[in-house]
Amino acid sequence: MRVSSYDTTAVLSLAKEYLNYVVDSNYDAALDMLYVLDEYNLPVELDSAQRQYHRKAMALYPMSGYEIERLTFWRAADSRLDYYILISNPSDSAEKARVRSALRPVRYEDIWYLTIADDRGINYNSEISQ
Repeated sequence: MRVSSYDTTAVLSLAKEYLNYVVDSNYDAALDMLYVLDEYNLPVELDSAQRQYHRKAMALYPMSGYEIERLTFWRAADSRLDYYILISNPSDSAEKARVRSALRPVRYEDIWYLTIADDRGINYNSEISQ
């Protein structure tokens, strides 16, 4: 896959928008940005059960910030963006826990999508180790 600075900028912009929604507790807007891959490696919107599951997870540990660690491009349908979510300790606002997570940016018909593993944890044809 050929990537350019445009692709890097586009994926980082999407990721920052998504993460800012989560930090701001705008979970519905954040979930609107997430997709899963179907068995043909095509991005599809989260279904209602997936949205409900991920909304609960987001609300369980409210994020106080994030740090993007790295973006790796392998193929159009197989890239990875690693990041840390920062969770404030309620007893000490200066102390933050860092939890590592990842998104799978995929390019389909020249549009970038932020994808996550589906409920079954499937990453079709992925170079990404879990």
